[in-house]
Amino acid sequence: MSFSKVTDEMRAGKGNVGKPDTPELTTPEMQEVMDELGNLALDFINDHIDELGATTAAANLGATVPNGITANENIQSILAALAVIALESSEIKHTHANKTTIDAITDTVKEGYDSLVQTFDGIENVQRTMTNSDTAVPTSSAVEAYVGNYDISEKVFNFCYPIGTIFMTTATVSPAALLGYGTWTQLGSTDQYGINRYVRSA
Repeated sequence: MSFSKVTDEMRAGKGNVGKPDTPELTTPEMQEVMDELGNLALDFINDHIDELGATTAAANLGATVPNGITANENIQSILAALAVIALESSEIKHTHANKTTIDAITDTVKEGYDSLVQTFDGIENVQRTMTNSDTAVPTSSAVEAYVGNYDISEKVFNFCYPIGTIFMTTATVSPAALLGYGTWTQLGSTDQYGINRYVRSA
């Protein structure tokens, strides 16, 4: 059943259209004639309201019950059925068989992300040179250049021969000439065994 409508046939002969100039009607009769079209419209409005509440209202609007759901052919029934399916789908999403696996993967990814965030916490930029900064990360080329220019032998020398070290040698040249670093002062002269003693002062 589709929604009914007012047809031309239903309107024919109603109202004041076609009546003679002097209809020769009583006042109540004339009022009835003038109200005919209005009453016809009101009757059909009421019928239309009833049709909207009918079990076939959805079909009357051109809507059909979607495949896979059980519902009457009225709008409210279809909406209620769709709402139930949406709720069930939401619950299934959180109880699927591989939820444990997906949760484990999610936790692993989150742990890695949290670790990365913690590692770079406080870092504000990346720079091309090595500096004494707590908020910058050097590029790999900056690290390579720094290591290439780093005099490791001098660091080792200072570790092995700190200032105040006594150096003994049978050589007749200063330890600076032998070792390449430091300022040395000879202590006394060569002893009877040919040993020269030097102290590092700088």
